[in-house]
Amino acid sequence: MAGANQQLEFTNYELNHNEFVGYVQQSTDTLTNVATGLAAAVNANTFLQTYNTVATSSGPVITISSDMPETSSITQAEAAR
Repeated sequence: MAGANQQLEFTNYELNHNEFVGYVQQSTDTLTNVATGLAAAVNANTFLQTYNTVATSSGPVITISSDMPETSSITQAEAAR
């Protein structure tokens, strides 16, 4: 959906910290475009860089590796406009 803000939320329970990265979807975007945009947003985030967090995309699939503590989670949601 054009204009939708697709987000990934990284939650670190040890630090009681939530970090959001997002990508604003364009009307011509495919799922591959959205995955590429979200991976780029993850890689540009300085907080996530401190945990060696790296995202890659292949087609519509995002792969994330990170040194964040085991008490962390990643969730996806479309943010309200």
